[in-house]
Amino acid sequence: MEENIEYLDLNKNRKYFKLLPIKKDKNVIIYSVKYNHDAITKFTEYLNHKYEKEFIDIIDTEFYDTIPLSMGKYDLDKKYSIKNYKILELNKENKMNNVGMYFPEKAYGKIKVTGALKPTISTVIEDTFLTDDNKLILDTTNLIKYTNHIFNLSNNFKFDKTIDLYRKSNDWKDKGNEFISLDNYRNHLQKLAYNLNEDNITLTDREDKKIQNDINEIINNYQELFEIEQIGMFPVVNKMDKNYAILTRFGLRNQNYDWHFNYLDNTHINYDGGSILRDVNDKILNNYDLDGFNYEFKALKSIKNNENLSEIVKIKKTS
Repeated sequence: MEENIEYLDLNKNRKYFKLLPIKKDKNVIIYSVKYNHDAITKFTEYLNHKYEKEFIDIIDTEFYDTIPLSMGKYDLDKKYSIKNYKILELNKENKMNNVGMYFPEKAYGKIKVTGALKPTISTVIEDTFLTDDNKLILDTTNLIKYTNHIFNLSNNFKFDKTIDLYRKSNDWKDKGNEFISLDNYRNHLQKLAYNLNEDNITLTDREDKKIQNDINEIINNYQELFEIEQIGMFPVVNKMDKNYAILTRFGLRNQNYDWHFNYLDNTHINYDGGSILRDVNDKILNNYDLDGFNYEFKALKSIKNNENLSEIVKIKKTS
């Protein structure tokens, strides 16, 4: 009798706790945001079904026996999902056999894939809420950019190394980029600043046609996914502790976030919120790099090393 085996899904029903700082008037208000991985996933699957764009493509690939090893350009791009495939051409190489061993045949050929391009709204929600456990503080940049795109509004973000170098390198503790000169590094920052405000949002055909009419209903359903309470508020001043300075930078970035309109103003106030902030203080300090200080230190160090190397190259060329 065949036994049913239920495999453990480590993400299913996973609980998340995040901070959402938003600047309002002369203060930064801190909200705690709790949500469930499975609920967000089901919501984005609903949006995928509603707005995805189906496609058919022919791909050259290698096979292991009759199993394709690659779906080509669709392997690494999370915007695409492959529904099914059909083998169109299969050219097998010589099968290798050894005593007591079996080597599956290697082959090459073509497959016809049927898949779907995810709508941008799904990707934006997943990137904001599900991609990085170290991101304790919510960065709603892409949600704001999405709203600005569908209502033909300009992006007006102020480039901030605290947020945008983290967004680029994912973690300031990673090795990151190496730069050969100060001009090279300045150009890198200018490119990041330009891309921050560029309207790089592209919608699927169905999304583009329907999203303006649907967005209020979508946001109403989206709001049901979260438990939110206010856990703190502090004034924006010139000098403050590092953890509050980091929260302020995100508060400034998030101030035009409106996917919880008419909700945040009336949310529950947790008067013991100070203890919650104290509990996560070390995580803020360890995972965020105020003004990109550590990232920039590594960049300048790499410039210094590369400049020394370039001087050696010059000497060798002239000797």
